[in-house]
Amino acid sequence: MDTSETTRIAVCIITRRRPKGLARTLASLDRLELPGGCRLEVIVVDNDEPDSAREQETPLVLGRPVHRVAEPRAGIPFARNRAIEEAIGRSDLLAFIDDDETVEPDWMARLLAVREEHDADVVTGPALPRLPDDSPAWASESGVYGCHRFPTGTSRPWAYTHNVLARTALFEGDGFRFDEGMRFTGGSDTELFRRIGEAGHRIVWADEAIAWEWYPASRVCFRWAFSRSYRIGATDAKMQAARSSRLVAAPGLFWLAFRYLVRGVLRLLTGLASPRRAFARFGWDAARATGLVSGLAGVQYDEYRRIHGE
Repeated sequence: MDTSETTRIAVCIITRRRPKGLARTLASLDRLELPGGCRLEVIVVDNDEPDSAREQETPLVLGRPVHRVAEPRAGIPFARNRAIEEAIGRSDLLAFIDDDETVEPDWMARLLAVREEHDADVVTGPALPRLPDDSPAWASESGVYGCHRFPTGTSRPWAYTHNVLARTALFEGDGFRFDEGMRFTGGSDTELFRRIGEAGHRIVWADEAIAWEWYPASRVCFRWAFSRSYRIGATDAKMQAARSSRLVAAPGLFWLAFRYLVRGVLRLLTGLASPRRAFARFGWDAARATGLVSGLAGVQYDEYRRIHGE
């Protein structure tokens, strides 16, 4: 990386009533090992009442105070867009992670190295699951809490805000913003970075840039896992229908839903030696199929109205 001048990096975190999780996230950022020529600042957006940000202590991360503001309009894209506004003028590169995550000490260095090597506009990486110690065996064995991984350097059609680094210039002026109509549905990050990729900006995978997603006990159950899969399916279907029309999108979405359902049944029948694991896999696939059809019909599932974790 060119160290002839300082590269300003803003790490953005949106949060809502998760003080313990946020403290854990900030502690991991304080352990980052930055390459020379970089200056990092953390921006925290409290998606809550205006006074909530002032009531919190202002910790230091890598010797710099956390820049903390409030966005009173409840909803993930409102908070993410406020983070972008705060980062513009303060950074050359903008990163996002979630308030229920931690990162490895070399996380940022890995993102920066891949960005330079592949001349990428956006670099994204995995958010690996960290389940509670007393989680049932099916939760780790079924894979329903896992994440997709790809070889480093793989071009990707989109990215997620649980682990991403992008050029701040993408968002300046009349640049890209999160869709504020997706207030509690989730998926606004997929939608935004898909638009960025379709506009010709390069998105690259960095498999060694590790973030960890800490799951609270309230999310380690069949009900939440299946609801999550249903929400992803419903949101994906609505986004695809919005990009063309329901009539155009319907054949592909019905076919995809059918494939998920068939896969789920096969996983159930071939996995009876471990019935709870097999049921988890079947339920995940069946919920995704149901969500795809529901989303095509216009059903909206607001997963993020409820707060999990502390």
